[in-house]
Amino acid sequence: MGRSTPRLPAATLQVHKSSSPWQMFWRPMLLASVALHALVLGLPLASEPEPEPEETAEEVQEESIQLSTLAAPPRPTPSPSPRPAPSPTPQARPTPVASRPNPVPAVRPEPQPSPVTTPSPTPTPEASPTPEASPTPEASPALNEPVAAVTPDPDPAAAAASFDPSALQAELQASLQGIQGSVGLQPFPGVFRNPASFYVSEDPEELMPGIKTMQWFNDLRSEEVFSRLQDTYGARGFTFEEIGEYGGGRVYELRTSEGEVVDIVNVVPGKGNISTVVIIWEFDPNAPPT
Repeated sequence: MGRSTPRLPAATLQVHKSSSPWQMFWRPMLLASVALHALVLGLPLASEPEPEPEETAEEVQEESIQLSTLAAPPRPTPSPSPRPAPSPTPQARPTPVASRPNPVPAVRPEPQPSPVTTPSPTPTPEASPTPEASPTPEASPALNEPVAAVTPDPDPAAAAASFDPSALQAELQASLQGIQGSVGLQPFPGVFRNPASFYVSEDPEELMPGIKTMQWFNDLRSEEVFSRLQDTYGARGFTFEEIGEYGGGRVYELRTSEGEVVDIVNVVPGKGNISTVVIIWEFDPNAPPT
């Protein structure tokens, strides 16, 4: 005996039969919904509006003034999707930025440093302590002293350059006048033992280079003449320093009190030691300049 299938109740069959008309509308609506969603998803999304540049306070003030003066009727609020980007409006107004008062920094009083530098030379007379540093009023008691004591000593170099022995030679001749013999004669080659040391030739006018003056003291020995030289020149502060011999006589340096060399003095005995010749040289005859 075969197995019998269970049967559904009659109420269940009635429900399935009653819902079959709705199934005919549900499937097309589902397809339409899917197609609509696909269409919406396929549409391109609107690009995000570019960020508006921040408006300066002057632009906001100008826009508010324009809006208040125009008093236009309120515009209908547009939908957010087609909202036009107001980017060109601030870009088209660069003129207020360029029209800013640029010449204002030129009015600044910076390019006037001349009055600042002018007081620089003024403090120079204030800093001059000349009346304080002048000790001349303190040395006023020295005014009672003779003027000769205040005068400074002559420069040794200047004295050596401006020395003229002619006056002292005249005094030397005057001091020798009382002695027997001739004084201050012009010598000639025959007077010397070695005339070649003082003459270039036998001509008495052709002297050796470097000789300034020559004086012949006849019948006067060299010791007596040199003693008178020391007395005459020593009274003026000069000294004689022997540095050698030349032409049969002694060579001396005539020095000032400061040690400066003024002349070279050559005291040469004549033939027979009965006369003396005094020669003034420009340099040491034993070491002539080359």
